[in-house]
Amino acid sequence: MIAAAAGLQRTNLSTTLRGLETKGLIERRISEDDRRGVTVHVTEHGRTNYALVRREWATAVAAAAGHDTGDLDATLELLGTVEAGLVAARSGTPPTRPAV
Repeated sequence: MIAAAAGLQRTNLSTTLRGLETKGLIERRISEDDRRGVTVHVTEHGRTNYALVRREWATAVAAAAGHDTGDLDATLELLGTVEAGLVAARSGTPPTRPAV
């Protein structure tokens, strides 16, 4: 499921997750319900790092857009549609619109 959404092969996803885990950004836990399954959880370090990256990107994008927020709602809606379409194309399922 994660591999399809990210557009990665399962083996590449496993390598990526291993790298994120080594850096302390995520942790994998064996599912309590089904011992064969694994869930992926963001660590506190991962949350902090993600927030930092989001702030950096927000600053860069805002500057590139001249700090114009006039069409922000329409832009977010379009980006949500693009994201849903890309995920659907990778997984072969009809797109669903994410909440904005």
